[in-house]
Amino acid sequence: MATYTDELRRAVHIAQKHCKEYSSELFTPAHLLMGLLHNDVGLASWLAVQGKDIHYLRDWAEIRMEESPRAGRTPENPPGNAQVKATMELADLIALQLGREPTDPLSVLGALLKPGVGFSAEQLRSFPLTQKELLDAALDDTATQEALQGPPPGADGQAAGDTAPKSAGALLKFCHDKTALAAEGRMDPIIGRDREIRMMVEVLSRRTKPNVILVGEPGVGKTALVDGFALNIVAGKVPSNLLGARLFELDTGALAAGASYKGEVEDRVKNILRELKQFEKAILFIDEIHVLLDSRGALGGGIVNLLKPELARGELTVIGATTNDEYRKYIETDEAFGRRFEVLNVPEPDVTTAIRMLKHLLPLYEKHHQLRIEDDVLSEAVRLSKRYVKDRRLPDVAVDLLDRTLAATRLMRETSAPEVEALRLRLEAVLAETPPDLLLPELRWFDTELRHRISPLLLSQLEDTDWVAEDIDVAEVLRQHLEQKLTDLARCAQIPKEAVTKHDIAAVISHKTGIPLGKIQSKERDKLLLVEEVLRQRVIGQNHAVKALSDSILESRAGLTKAGQPVGSFFLLGSTGTGKTELAKALADFLFNDEAFLIRFDMSE
Repeated sequence: MATYTDELRRAVHIAQKHCKEYSSELFTPAHLLMGLLHNDVGLASWLAVQGKDIHYLRDWAEIRMEESPRAGRTPENPPGNAQVKATMELADLIALQLGREPTDPLSVLGALLKPGVGFSAEQLRSFPLTQKELLDAALDDTATQEALQGPPPGADGQAAGDTAPKSAGALLKFCHDKTALAAEGRMDPIIGRDREIRMMVEVLSRRTKPNVILVGEPGVGKTALVDGFALNIVAGKVPSNLLGARLFELDTGALAAGASYKGEVEDRVKNILRELKQFEKAILFIDEIHVLLDSRGALGGGIVNLLKPELARGELTVIGATTNDEYRKYIETDEAFGRRFEVLNVPEPDVTTAIRMLKHLLPLYEKHHQLRIEDDVLSEAVRLSKRYVKDRRLPDVAVDLLDRTLAATRLMRETSAPEVEALRLRLEAVLAETPPDLLLPELRWFDTELRHRISPLLLSQLEDTDWVAEDIDVAEVLRQHLEQKLTDLARCAQIPKEAVTKHDIAAVISHKTGIPLGKIQSKERDKLLLVEEVLRQRVIGQNHAVKALSDSILESRAGLTKAGQPVGSFFLLGSTGTGKTELAKALADFLFNDEAFLIRFDMSE
C-alpha cells in the first residue's frame, strides 16, 4: 500500500477488522466498502454533503458482508480476495485520471461502483449512487475535494514551528491540548493548591514510574490541579526536565463514540500512544481513569492492557484522577496497574482556603455576569453551601452556588419587570372571566403560577412572604393579597440591581433546598441560645432530657470539646410513647432546619 493515502490505509485496516469479526478468510468488496464509510476515513462526510443517506449505505454494505463465506480460522491481517485486488487496480487508474495520486478513498469507491468489479450490476441497482455521479461530483466540487484530502499545513490551529508531530490525527480527535489552552488564556487561575502541585511535579520528575493518580471526592479540585500544572508549564514554573512539556487530556467519551467494530477503541489508543511518543516530553491526563478498568463500561476494559506495558517500560507519563470509592473498587484491586502510580490524596479545602479560592475567581465571574459581588458574599456562599448541600464538596459547591446566584440575579434584573406586568394582566383576566363560585381555586392556582414564574430573589424582597394562598378561604381577601403582592413586586423590579448580596445567596439556597429563608438567615449564635426553649415547646414533660441535650450542644458549639469530636452521642432510654423519637426529630429539625436530616434505623425491623 505504498501509493495509498493514510485515509485509505485506515479504511483497509478497518475492512480487515470487519473481516475478522465475520470470520472470513479474505476480506471482500463489502468489507472494503464498510471501511470506506467509517467516520475516521472522511468519505462519509463527503457523501453526506452530496445528499446521500450514510446509514442506508452502511446497511447496504452490512447485508453484503453477511453473505461473505465464513472460515474456521481467520488470519491476523486477512488479505483481500480477487475482487478487492481488481478494485484496487482500477482505483489506481481512476486516481491517475482524476489527478488524485496517491490513491485515495474516493477513487476506490469509484472503482467499487463499476459493475462487475466489486459488485454485480444487479447488486448495484439498489445502491443510491452510480460511478458517473460520483466522478462528476468529484470533478465539479473542489471544496469537497480539499476536505477529502485533509486540511492544509497549519490549518488545525498549530503555530508555525510547533513541536507537534506531522501525524497527530488521533491526538487532535481524542485529546485536548491543555498546555495550548493555558497558553491561550482559556484556563481559570488556581490558588491554595501549591502543596499538591509541588508533590505532583515531584512524582512526574522521577526516573522510574513518573505517574501520579489524584484521589479525592468529587468537586475538591482534582482537574483544577492539572489545569494549574498546565499553567505552570506555560509560565516556565517547572523543573528543567518538564520545561516545554505538552499535557494532553484524553477524551474518553470521544474515544468510545462511533466505534463500529470490535477492537476499534484499542486501535485508537494505539494511535494516541504512538503519536505521544513523537513528542520529546508528553504527559497524558486521564480524568475518571477508573473507566479504563471497567470491563462493562463503554470502553470495555481492554485499554488498560495497552497502558500497562507502556507504564512498566517508563515510555508513558500519565496523570490520572478518580474518586476514593472508584479507586478502591477498580484500581486498588488491580495491583499490576495501581503500583505504577503514586497516589496523591486531594482533600477538601477548609473554609478559609475555599473563601480565598473564590476571591481569586471573583473578577472572572463579575465580568461574565456584569454584576458586582459584595465583600461578605463569598464567606456566606461557602458557609451555606457547606451546611445545606451535603452531597457536594468545597470549593466546587461554593463556586456553583455563587455562579447560580449571579445568573439568577442577572435574569431577575432583565426579565422581572415585563414578567410582573404580564402577571398583572393575567390576574385582571382571571377576575373578569371567572364565575364567583370558582374564583377562589383560580386565585390559588394563580398564586402558584406567580411563585413559579417570578424569580425567588425578587420574591424574597417582599416583607410578607409567610402567608400561603391555601390558608385563605375568602376570594376577596386573597384577591387583595395578590394585588398588593404584584404592586410590591413591580416596585422591587424597578430598583436597579448592580450587586449580589448575602440575602441573594440565602434566597437561592432556600429555593434549592426548600428550607424557609428565615431559618437560613438566622444567626447560629442567637439560635443556640434558644435551643432548650425550642425543644421544650415540642417535647412536653421531658425537661431533664431536653436540658442534658441542650447543655451538650452548647458545650460543643462553644469549642469546649476536642476537635473533630461529634456534637454529642445520646442514648435515650424510656418506655414506648415517652418521646424518644420525637426528641431526636426535634433536635434534627433545630440543628439542620429539616427532620429529613435524621437518618433512622429501626432495629426491630
